[in-house]
Amino acid sequence: MWSLASDSLWAVCTKIDVPQGLVYACQRPEIQKSTQQRNGQIAEDLNKTNERRSFAEKHLGFLLNSLLWRLLRESIPTQKKKYLIAVVAMVIVAASTAASAWIMGEIVDSMTEAGESNRVFWVAGGVVGIFTLKGFASFLQVVYMTRAGNRIVADKQMQVFNKLLGQGVAFFSQRESSELLMKVTQSAQRARTVIDTIVNTFVRDLLTLIGLLGIMFYQQPVLSLFCFTIGPFIILGLRMILARVRDIMSQELAGMAEIIRVVQE
Repeated sequence: MWSLASDSLWAVCTKIDVPQGLVYACQRPEIQKSTQQRNGQIAEDLNKTNERRSFAEKHLGFLLNSLLWRLLRESIPTQKKKYLIAVVAMVIVAASTAASAWIMGEIVDSMTEAGESNRVFWVAGGVVGIFTLKGFASFLQVVYMTRAGNRIVADKQMQVFNKLLGQGVAFFSQRESSELLMKVTQSAQRARTVIDTIVNTFVRDLLTLIGLLGIMFYQQPVLSLFCFTIGPFIILGLRMILARVRDIMSQELAGMAEIIRVVQE
């Protein structure tokens, strides 16, 4: 009995601030100290989590809130099966393109080296197999990309149409019917074009580039290194020449417009 009384005398009523709310507890001093340490650790973890979240929102918020990300987030999951088949076909197309570049060396070797008559037939069969596989994969890619794109166009057109139905009379009185028609048709088509470009660029074209670069360094590493050393300077020179050509064309068009203006006057 006295022990219980002494324990109650040492008990201290404290207010604990935890994420679930405010909790009032009567604890002994040593228990209170451990509870305060635990609550301080929880508060520190919450602060770190909020700092990481604010950092992600600051540096990635522009991407997550962009129109492009919204378009991809809304369109691709609804057609993920079609896009998955198209992506697999693109991988096969990229591999076939790299294989066709590799087999060119085998063709030259089989035709120039003596006593390689049997090798010619194997190389010919390899060429037929590579391009047959590439043609079949390209067909699958086009078919499923087209199906997914048409479905996306139909969905976007329905979304725009439903949005227009919710507008008032003032909205339609301030806009021409041709403008509304262009928004219903062309906007959805442009959304499909953007998605097709992104998928083709980041899957087929990127893998094709990686495969061709691998074949280059595998067959001719020294020549490939030389091309990568000289190539940037060549590209820079071509860009300068093209910029100069564009300036000349702009001046020529401006001169032609001035001539036509003088003749009309």
